[in-house]
Formats: sequence, C-alpha cells, structure tokens
Amino acid sequence: MDKDSLQVLFKSARDTFVKEIKGKNIQDTSFPNVFEILQIENKEVLFCRFLGYVLDPKSRLNSEFHSGNTKPVKMFIKDVLSFDDIENCKEFSVVLEETIKNSRRVDIVIYAKDGENLYIFPMEVKINAGDQQSQLYDYYKHYFVGDRFYDDKKLKGPKLVYYLTLSGRKPSEYSITGKKPNECINEENYKSISYSSDNFVRWLNYVRQEYDNEVSMFLIEQFKGEIEIMKRTNTVRDALYNALGFNDERESWKNNCEFLFAIIDNAKDIKKKIQQIDLKKRITGYENEYNLSDEISDYDLDKDKYCVLKVLKKSNNKTVAWLAVEKNLYIVAQELNDTAECEIKSGGKEKWEESTDSDVYFWRYVAYENKTPYSIYWKDEGKIDIGKYLEDIAQ
Repeated sequence: MDKDSLQVLFKSARDTFVKEIKGKNIQDTSFPNVFEILQIENKEVLFCRFLGYVLDPKSRLNSEFHSGNTKPVKMFIKDVLSFDDIENCKEFSVVLEETIKNSRRVDIVIYAKDGENLYIFPMEVKINAGDQQSQLYDYYKHYFVGDRFYDDKKLKGPKLVYYLTLSGRKPSEYSITGKKPNECINEENYKSISYSSDNFVRWLNYVRQEYDNEVSMFLIEQFKGEIEIMKRTNTVRDALYNALGFNDERESWKNNCEFLFAIIDNAKDIKKKIQQIDLKKRITGYENEYNLSDEISDYDLDKDKYCVLKVLKKSNNKTVAWLAVEKNLYIVAQELNDTAECEIKSGGKEKWEESTDSDVYFWRYVAYENKTPYSIYWKDEGKIDIGKYLEDIAQ
C-alpha cells in the first residue's frame, strides 16, 4: 500500500471515527473510580459480588434496616427483570456462583418465596468473557426442566434464565444449544438484559436514595460511574469498528488487512513515537544547554523501561536525564546535586525519590498544571518546563 493510499485510508477512518464519537453522549469519567482501579470491567466475579451485595437483604449494606431491606431486590426484579408479581413475597435469598450439575457456576441466583410458592431468577453476567458451550441451556435445564429440587406445583414466576451484558445482546447459539442434536432453548426461555440500560441505572438511583449512609451512597455512585466508563470504552470501540469498515457488508476492510495487522503488531512503537513527537513540541526550559533525543537504546531502557526521550548535555553529548511515560510523565536522573531535595519513598510528587534498586537513580513527576496522567490531548498545546528539574541534576 503506497503512501497516498495510506493517507486516504487514515483520513477516511479518522473522519468516520470523529463523527461517530461526536454523535454519542459520552460523560466525563475523569473523577477517580474505585471500581476502575480494581479493574472490575475485566473481572466478572467482582462485578457480580458487588451486584449481589446490593441485592442481598442480608448484606451489611442492607443490615441497617430491621430484618434486612428487601426493597432493592424487589425493585430489581420489577424494574430490571420486568417481573411484577412478587408483592406478596416476604423471603428473598441471593446466591453467588451457585454450583449446579457438570460443575457449572451460575453467577447470581435470586430465590423469592410467597408462602409455599417459589420464584427463581438465575442470571449469567458477561463483561468480556465469551459464552461457554451449552451454558444457558444447562442453566435452564437445571432450574426449570427434568429432575429438580422443588415441587412443580409450588414453582411460580417467569421461568427464564437472565443474560446480563453491557449492551443487552443475545446469547450465542453456542450457549443456548445442548450437546445432542435438537437440544436447544429459545427466546421464550431466556431474557437479555443490559446493565447499562435506563432501567438498570434507574434502579441504581433508587437504591442510592434508600440509604442515609454516605459510604453506601458513594459506592453506588461509583458503581454507576464504572458502568459509564465501560459504556464509553464500548462506544469508542464500536466507533472504531465502523471507521475501519468492519460493519460493511461488502467487507471492503479486507483489502486493508495487511495494513491493519501491521498497526496492531507495532502498536507500542507507534504509541511511543506519538508521545515523542508530542513531547518534543511541548517540552521547554532545556534549549540553552541541552538537546532532546528520541534515539532510545537498550541502555536507556535499562534505566527506565518507559523511557521515551533522553536529555543530552550539548557540551559533551552526555545523557543527564530520561523522560518517561507509564501513565504519568516523569523524569529520571542518575545523580543529583547536593542541593536537590530528595526523600526515599516520597512518592516522587514534590521531591526527587531515590530508587531502592541496586542501580541507584532518582525520579520525580513532571507536572503540567497538575494534570495527570499525561495525555497528548492536554488542552492549549501547553508547554512543559523541565528547566528547574535539570538544575537539580549533577552534570
């Protein structure tokens, strides 16, 4: 693919991507989120545990109410699962990772009782994991078909397996079919639910209003925020797919496969090159005595594996410092002047921090208007003055 063709492809993809993103209402998620820190978006078990914690009348979240609070689980069944006939239910239990036949583990199961009547709501929650073979088929068979642990006459309710995903997508054929010919469940046996839907968010808002406890309210709000982060990630991904033509029935994107795979294979190097170009434009305060170089050797990477630029003394071409980006931008030095302020394990935020590695070196954050982490999207093409840091470094 020649240079002109690449430029046309990039422009077309970029224009489509920007148009897709601008058409979406993506909320600001810059505020720190405890669930994002725990990477709950990649861990279905943690997601289910917190959801189960909110639902369970016996959890500490609901224990401030006499005999537990059944309102969250009742409203969940009504508003999210869309089943209303539970007003007379007095007993609720929420089971996480319930083990059934063939060592299956069902993410969340809600049991509700109205006298002798029993209601069962088994749920499978998906974040990034794919469907397992016959997964929903086995769930349905266990709870609603064949040998069961309850009296048929006492079982009430919708008799559905609930499939919770971010988008509310349907389960795959792989999941709803059995291992034998003609074994299959259909849409009368399962229900797809989006945990980013208006109904789900409305339920979280209702639960949040139930509590006077600031910690409980904070956790619910943070959980909502994490769902917004997950929505944003999916929105960006879907916009990228559209920009690259993956949703084009003509499959014109196949013509660009070699180019796309080359980008994927070199993603880290491309990211570093973008950072180098951006930082060279922004960094100032070094020009009189130093040069910046993007020729990073293995020696430089031994000093810091996230190194993107190095600072060279003009008079002797000696490397005196390295600029690195992991999430935040920071500067690394081999030696400091006696006048430099340094603390061991200070966090590197306000003073230089001495490493505790065998190869002693020093580092500290380089802040731009106290904005972290570093991003090429910092507004107003802001300059980053490293002059005061270079004064601390022994030459």
